[in-house]
Amino acid sequence: MGSSKSFSEIENTKQALQALSSQFITETRINSGRALPFGHVFQSEISKSRLISDLEKGRKDFRGTAQERVILHELLLVLQQKLLTL
Repeated sequence: MGSSKSFSEIENTKQALQALSSQFITETRINSGRALPFGHVFQSEISKSRLISDLEKGRKDFRGTAQERVILHELLLVLQQKLLTL
């Protein structure tokens, strides 16, 4: 029974991390004025810089978890968009 409880705790923790990373990405997008992952034009250079900074911080906060990859993917998309607009 002890191992079953531990398994449940691990699964609950994974689900909580997933929810936190999803919330982080959503809030970061909204705060930067970038609600959609593709095709959205940034309102200003400042919002791009802020979004990149926020995603870098989030990547550090989620380092070592599966959610780090999700945030890294989002960061790479933003950096790619920034390069395409130079």
